[in-house]
Amino acid sequence: RRVHGGAPGASPAAAAGSSAVRLDPAQPTTEVQVRLAAGGVAVGTFNPSHTVNDLYAFAAAVAPAPAGQRTVLQTTFPRKELTELGATLEAAGLLKAAVLQRF
Repeated sequence: RRVHGGAPGASPAAAAGSSAVRLDPAQPTTEVQVRLAAGGVAVGTFNPSHTVNDLYAFAAAVAPAPAGQRTVLQTTFPRKELTELGATLEAAGLLKAAVLQRF
């Protein structure tokens, strides 16, 4: 499953009906691929100034965690959990990146 989100002026989770993040069309954009825990891929479009927390919101909107579990996002290699929620995607090194969703 491939889900795209983030049309200019819309949220990157638009395909999932979420209004978590709004793109600034005057700023550069980047795509981040989320490899979903249940299989498939979701590709979100973000501004580099969006945060890791925005990426978590996108992943949760596209593929919510089962009841009683939490979503964890990790880099692909080396595997490292994304815990600095306030870091920008640029500062976290996630421009044009792929991340893994785990529960």
